[in-house]
Amino acid sequence: MILVAFDDKAQITLLNRKGYEVLGYEPGELEGKSWFATCLPANDPEGIFSIYKKIIAGDIKPYEYFENQILTKSGEKRFIAWHNLLLKDDQGNNIGTLSSGEDITDRKIAEKELLLALESAKNATIVKSRFLDIAAHELRTPVSAFSLLVQLAQKKIDQGMQVDPNIFVRLRKQVDRISQLVIDLLDVSRLERGAMKLKIERKDVVSLLSDCVEDIKLRSPHRHFKVMIPSGTPIVANIDVIRIYQVISNLLDNAVKYTPEDSPIEVSVEVKQGAIHFFVTDHGPGISKQQQDEMFQPFTRGSTELTDPSGGLGLGLFICKSIIMLHGGSMEVSSEIGHGSTFTFHLPL
Repeated sequence: MILVAFDDKAQITLLNRKGYEVLGYEPGELEGKSWFATCLPANDPEGIFSIYKKIIAGDIKPYEYFENQILTKSGEKRFIAWHNLLLKDDQGNNIGTLSSGEDITDRKIAEKELLLALESAKNATIVKSRFLDIAAHELRTPVSAFSLLVQLAQKKIDQGMQVDPNIFVRLRKQVDRISQLVIDLLDVSRLERGAMKLKIERKDVVSLLSDCVEDIKLRSPHRHFKVMIPSGTPIVANIDVIRIYQVISNLLDNAVKYTPEDSPIEVSVEVKQGAIHFFVTDHGPGISKQQQDEMFQPFTRGSTELTDPSGGLGLGLFICKSIIMLHGGSMEVSSEIGHGSTFTFHLPL
């Protein structure tokens, strides 16, 4: 327990061994010095001293208990809980104070950490609730469509009629959608647990990009892609081929989704400053600054004036950026409303 006494000028008249130990001074070093000027991390010691003088004068009631910070000799701040008594002379005049204090620094730190943990848990609960709402909606839609298509096919069979082949095409589309939702959920789970492992190999990234663009063209044959890639020497890097293909494919799919059909989608690669730089540019409506700040957060789904909010769980860009970061790279977006968007990611050579 710290024990400290001041006179009517707030000069230290007594400080016990525990007080010196906490403050870091040698015994006897503080006697006669101002407590407020020496031991409090205050910007206005005179202002605090004026309050103390009012207490000594009897103008205001002394604080029987309070908590504050003290400043040690090394500059460290410690939280102390004080109990205070007025000291009086034989005539009953106030001549100083006597305070006993307990170092509660560890408790204060624990309280702060607890508050941060509670806030984090609260935020996690909100995110979890939001996720469940989105996941339930996104999974219910293809499952409902799948169920209706199966019922329609079953009815045709029961009536001895031939099933329209288009039904199976639509069934496959719903199965693919459910499969992609499940894959995204598994990827996020692996990322959060630190369990996503890369299978690194040497690969020509230009060849990988070309393959990905050709696959996208098969799914969107009427869209125009403008591809600008270096010719000649392959650009070889250590990458997880499947994961980088996943990133490129996601960016191209998004570009197709948000770009008007009569506008091109530009794809390019360049090498400079020891890194490979990939660019996917659309000529769509652009993304607001606020949306850009949120674009790579989980459960963020884009919307434009040309389309409804996109389907899915809003995990694609979060997963893509996480994959690139696992490769030691980075990803960002630049955009201006009315002038399209460019998503860029960088990989070390």
